[in-house]
Amino acid sequence: MLGEALALLAALCWAVGAGFYKRSMRSVNPIGLNLVRSVPATAFLFAVTLAFGRLDHFGRLDPMTAVYVIGASVISWLAGDTLYFFGLRSIGVSRAVPIAYSYPLFLLPMSTWLLREPFGCETLAGTLMIVLAIWLISR
Repeated sequence: MLGEALALLAALCWAVGAGFYKRSMRSVNPIGLNLVRSVPATAFLFAVTLAFGRLDHFGRLDPMTAVYVIGASVISWLAGDTLYFFGLRSIGVSRAVPIAYSYPLFLLPMSTWLLREPFGCETLAGTLMIVLAIWLISR
């Protein structure tokens, strides 16, 4: 139950953040917004990591894991978030957020084939609901 509660709190944080991002694009473009939010976020995360004495994580990364982490950051944080901000600016929060968070549609084949995670009727039903929701929002 803790995991579900934490995930819901994350969703609340993302919802509040989406509203703030949309408002801030009155004075900055999506690329600038991503830069403005990334620099302090990175600095804060580094400070927290340093405060808790966990810099040893960097030394324990094997080269291939580092490539995966850096690649994921560039794809999701740099490209994905910038495109998300363009979407927020273009179609608004109430439409862009649900559509952007339809990424399980893309994650599902990868997790099934690459990570060998199970795929059952519940997963299929959830996937179909995502497709239906995107269709309804886009109308």
